[in-house]
Amino acid sequence: ETLFLPSNTPTAFPSFERFLCGNKPTVVALVVDPGLAYAIRSGLDQFEADLCGDGYTVVERTLDFPSPPEVRAYLADLYKRTAQKLEGAIFVGNVPLPHQFFLEYTGPGDTPPIKREAISFQYYSDLDGEFSASPGFSSPGRYDYSYDQHTGEVDWEIWTAVLPLYRGDPAQTAEALTRFFEKNHRYRTGGYDIPKTFVVISAQRENLERIVSSLRE
Repeated sequence: ETLFLPSNTPTAFPSFERFLCGNKPTVVALVVDPGLAYAIRSGLDQFEADLCGDGYTVVERTLDFPSPPEVRAYLADLYKRTAQKLEGAIFVGNVPLPHQFFLEYTGPGDTPPIKREAISFQYYSDLDGEFSASPGFSSPGRYDYSYDQHTGEVDWEIWTAVLPLYRGDPAQTAEALTRFFEKNHRYRTGGYDIPKTFVVISAQRENLERIVSSLRE
């Protein structure tokens, strides 16, 4: 059995970490791709200041983690170091991606399920559960870190969010993130309005049509 758990042994992480606005009631971590950190520095500074203004202590971590277990081990360690005040983590740029295999049941009882394998940030939100690959399991997508079992303490400790690479291009990503940080700051300070919208995400077309129909009634 392969387990993808935070290490029980303290990891000697390099000191690419800084705490901003201490003594706030909650903490949010920004795990920043080092390949982007310099290019987005001014926007990132503004974003961090805005988060501080919203009542968060901000922990910026700039490190190129080589694998999902090391990212998770860092978050689990930070959760302990902050006395469980860590509320969420925002990944900026490239981040190692864990995957989860599951069966999707879309029809009557005798309809065979659809096999799915997808990116799972649940792996980074549940810091004390056990994620493992059962005996004989092989990742359909041949991913190095993919699991089909989630057991133990399965509640989530933190939320996660991602500001991903744009089209896999660091230069375009830096430009897009700079625009995002600017819009985000204007929104927080009352200078940018977001129109009222309604979004539904559904795996089945008939579910979406039923929801839309009910809204019209």
